[in-house]
Amino acid sequence: MKLFRQPRNATGALLAGIAALTFSTLLLAGCGDVYRPVANPEPQPGGDPQALHVAVVVNNNNGGPGTTTQVDVSGDSNIGNFAVGRGPVHATVVNALSAYVVNKADDTVSTYAPSQTGSAVLTITLPAGAAPVFALGAAGNVFVAGTCSGVTPATGCVYVVSISNNIVTTTIPVGHNPVALAATPDGKMVYAVNQGDGTVTPITTANLTAGAPITVGASPVWAAVKSDGSTLYVANQGSDTVSVIDVAINTVYAIPLSVGTGPGFVTYDSRLRRLYVANTGAKTITVFNADQNPPAAMPLATITVGNNPTTISPLADGTRVYVSNAGCQDRLDLTMACTGNTVSVVDTTSLTLRKNVTVGTGPVWLDSSPDSIRVVVVNRDSNNISSIRTSDDTVVSTLPSASPTPVFVSISR
Repeated sequence: MKLFRQPRNATGALLAGIAALTFSTLLLAGCGDVYRPVANPEPQPGGDPQALHVAVVVNNNNGGPGTTTQVDVSGDSNIGNFAVGRGPVHATVVNALSAYVVNKADDTVSTYAPSQTGSAVLTITLPAGAAPVFALGAAGNVFVAGTCSGVTPATGCVYVVSISNNIVTTTIPVGHNPVALAATPDGKMVYAVNQGDGTVTPITTANLTAGAPITVGASPVWAAVKSDGSTLYVANQGSDTVSVIDVAINTVYAIPLSVGTGPGFVTYDSRLRRLYVANTGAKTITVFNADQNPPAAMPLATITVGNNPTTISPLADGTRVYVSNAGCQDRLDLTMACTGNTVSVVDTTSLTLRKNVTVGTGPVWLDSSPDSIRVVVVNRDSNNISSIRTSDDTVVSTLPSASPTPVFVSISR
């Protein structure tokens, strides 16, 4: 979601963005960019019992011909680069086989096998003006959020790409300016987060139809689903709240959660059953006990981190949480340099800041490995990738990105 900071509202700025990231993290000029890929594990060769965890890094190249960088997480090494379309902003990896990269600047999706050096890159063409910003794999398809082609005034659509033949099979109208997608663990429902009209559109994957829009707060930019599939959490950047939706009946609980200024990212920690919210305007993260539905209204803690926190990644072992501090006023505005250069490490037992780790300039997105040994960070303004060793929270490698402006990363599960 959501690589840079997503604006607080349509008039104030967003796009979430790896833009959201801001989301809203992630990083393009305009509104509605959020980036957050998902990758899956491949077995390591040579009898090594550990899985090869691949970090897929999306390099936007300031809207020009983009690339992705594949990083062997345990080996802290570049294992391959791929050329994709123009202005890539987000990606997802499905079935541990294929990466799908959305290229906003040329209305395409690139797909390839990220673990195979020299894999052919296939281009899937969307309608002109689709301007895709987010991709998510679910139920045998890849769902791509973008703009409806040829519709005035412009509204949002989700394009459905069949994984079996890489063809767009369905176009689903949703709300205005969809910037992020989330799916239930069973893949039966996908939710489009519509920043432009303050709604979430539920999509039933069995028949690829949209339900009635669910009204949330102002300028929603990111969403996360509880691991049992019961609850959807939506960060509303324009109203400083998190809406909580009962997935069984697609209804919002009456009272939203109050958080800090400009929440641009939200994630659920299945091990500790907590909800973490990055407040981009307040330089804080808010932590809730999400063991019950809805979560307790009083947060467990509000923790001060760095300037413009854009993404949060809890370690799978439950010991710490890592926060990227992008330091940008607007993480989606490519004309502005970021001044942040730290990742905050939060102790989950005391819920206090443990330390700030210095990385590259403009760390807009990060992800942690499933074995909890590494955190990979993309530094947008220094055009490189930092790998943090979690045993002592030290940067052990810094790799150049394949092309400028890395905006998003996700490590295979």
